[in-house]
Amino acid sequence: PLLVGRSLGAFEMRCGAGLPVAGEFENDSNLNDGGERIHLLDENGQTIADFTFDDDESMGWPSATDGDGYALVLLDPESATDPGLAGGWRASGYLGGMPGTDDRLTFATWKADYFDAVQMGNSAVSGNLADPDFDGLTNFVEFILASDPLIPNPHNAVQGGVIEVGVEDYFTIIFRRWVGAEELATSIQSSVDGNVWTTAEVVRDSISLNGDGTQTEVWRSTDPITAKRVELLRVLGSITQ
Repeated sequence: PLLVGRSLGAFEMRCGAGLPVAGEFENDSNLNDGGERIHLLDENGQTIADFTFDDDESMGWPSATDGDGYALVLLDPESATDPGLAGGWRASGYLGGMPGTDDRLTFATWKADYFDAVQMGNSAVSGNLADPDFDGLTNFVEFILASDPLIPNPHNAVQGGVIEVGVEDYFTIIFRRWVGAEELATSIQSSVDGNVWTTAEVVRDSISLNGDGTQTEVWRSTDPITAKRVELLRVLGSITQ
C-alpha cells in the first residue's frame, strides 16, 4: 500500500503510527473530495496508474464516500480493471477506511477473527456447519448474515416486514452482510408454503452502511401485498471464489 497524508502528525494521530506513509501532500494541498486525476509514477518515472476518480452518484460512484466519512476502495486491486471506472470501486466497510490494510473479508479470515487457535482446531466449534452458540445458525450462516457465531442471535439476523411505496404495501426482507465479503454471493428466494422455494421477484430497496464493516440491505417484493397475500422470503449465500 502507498499512503500519503496532508499532515503526517494528524494522520498518525487519527490512524496510528507505523503505517507505510510515503510522504505528505505539498503546498498545503490534499485530494479533492469532488474527484480529480491521480497519476502514480515509479522511481524510474514509469506510470504505475493514471486515472480520474469522481463522486458523481449518477455515474455509479459510491454515494457514501461523498461527505459521509467512508473511503473509496477498489473491488479487486489485483486485477487489470481500469480504476477510472466507477464500477471498480465501493465504499469502505468502516468509517474512515482502513489505511494501509485490506478490508476484504473471506470466510477463512472471518473464522480467524472470531475463534482462537484451540477453537479453530475443533470442528465442533469452528466447522462450517457447527453452531457453537446453539442459536440454530451454523457458522456459515453467521458469516452470511454478519452475526457473531459465539453470541446467540436467532431472531434478529433476518427480519421480515412491510414497506409502503406509493399507495401500495410490499413484503420486505432485511438482513446484514459484510461489506468486504466479496467472495460471498447472496440471493433471495420466495415461497408460499415453506416447502417449494423459487427465485424471488424482488428489488433492493436500500443499502445502509453501518460503519462497523457491515451493511444492512432491504429487499422488497416487486408485487404488492394486494397481489400476493402470503409470501415467505429467505436469504441464500454461496462462496463464488
